[in-house]
Amino acid sequence: MSAAATPSLAGRARRWLVTLLKLGLTVGLLAWLASKGHLDPERLERALRQKELILLALVLGAFNISTSAVRWLLLLRSEGIDCSLRAALRLTWIGHFWNMVIPGAVSGDAVKMYYIGQLAPGKREEAWTTVFVDRLIGMAALVSLSTIATAANLDFMLSRPELRNTALTMLAVLLALSGTGLILSLGVGRRTIVFESFRSRLPFTDGLRRGYHAMLRLGRRPGTVVLALLISLFSHASAVVLSFVLGHAADERSLSFVQYCVVVPVALFSNAVPLTPGGIGVGETVLGNLFAWSNGDPGAGTTIMLLYRFTLYALALIGAVLYVAHRAEVTAPPGGEPGRPGAGSTSTPCAP
Repeated sequence: MSAAATPSLAGRARRWLVTLLKLGLTVGLLAWLASKGHLDPERLERALRQKELILLALVLGAFNISTSAVRWLLLLRSEGIDCSLRAALRLTWIGHFWNMVIPGAVSGDAVKMYYIGQLAPGKREEAWTTVFVDRLIGMAALVSLSTIATAANLDFMLSRPELRNTALTMLAVLLALSGTGLILSLGVGRRTIVFESFRSRLPFTDGLRRGYHAMLRLGRRPGTVVLALLISLFSHASAVVLSFVLGHAADERSLSFVQYCVVVPVALFSNAVPLTPGGIGVGETVLGNLFAWSNGDPGAGTTIMLLYRFTLYALALIGAVLYVAHRAEVTAPPGGEPGRPGAGSTSTPCAP
């Protein structure tokens, strides 16, 4: 075995070990919820029979995913990439499909980066950067909404050590993201002396420089950033409404809509922490506890989060259909070398 192959095997072994540990934690959390009586299959089945409410939840979930496409389109056009709304919607739904199929919240982003790089080859690095920035803005909006919810019910968030730690974590993430935004708006690193001195020695340096300059340009467009943040806040607010609808499907009536506005953003933030694949088990545990601490039914919180996941998995079928259709228009699969539009294609949806 060559020396070069050994680190690769070791890296793969570590990744498999981390994945297995996460899967073990997922199974353990779900088993613990079942042992506490918070995981009730019959209640879940009754909720799924509420066809009108489930249909409304699917519509709200589709709206949530589609608004993120509008936010990303705004960032693409700010970089001079003339992407159509149709193309942005298609790639966003494809990304959602891959997020649900492959454990990990960024797997869909990798697919989006691949395809947007194909559709805008002249500005590939800038297009890739918009995906990364879109993820940051989405996280900033979620943390902002969670922080607002925390401030609105500070006594509740300070009532238990777990909630205090969550609040402190959210505050730390918000400060880090705010600091990043300030650095970009001030243009730190615009003169890339270090990059220029190492360009001839290190791989991908030119791409990193172009990507960072794209972020700097965005930092000089506060109006675009604020609008993207508002769109994301609107999207996350719709997730609260979606959870409220699912709560009614699960026959949960103890918590008011205002209380949902407090507990759901906190649960979604906890669900975004990569402790388990897709946050499965973590979100259910957190929302169940939040319901219990709000004098509600913890089993209802667990059921709502499971219904929330089922909604996203059902909507992933739309992304799967769009993925198959998109694959028919390009010659290279994700992970291969960038290809070109298929022979039957007469136009490029995105152009620099």
